[in-house]
Amino acid sequence: MNFSPRRNWMESAMANRRVDRVLRGPDGEITYLLGSWGAASSREAIDEVESGRCRYFIEWGDGERVDVVVTHADGISSLCTDNDDASRSGLDAVPTLGRLGQAQSA
Repeated sequence: MNFSPRRNWMESAMANRRVDRVLRGPDGEITYLLGSWGAASSREAIDEVESGRCRYFIEWGDGERVDVVVTHADGISSLCTDNDDASRSGLDAVPTLGRLGQAQSA
């Protein structure tokens, strides 16, 4: 097994953040990731993932973890999971706290 002390140090220094909920904009786009660690805007999360400062992930009830990654298309960066083609893996399957710009019903 190839063991790299530098990689292990970097992984332990990186913040691991489980995403429990998302907040969506009026058009359904993800605007914030939320968890017990707090909240991060999509822009902040993209910057943190690309810089290696944070790892965001979804953890399902059976313990399966799916990383949130950054994709680039037509000059636009966005968040998705590393296996969005699987049945329950995408950020769309994460519970939504609400939508910005819309009144919440009681």
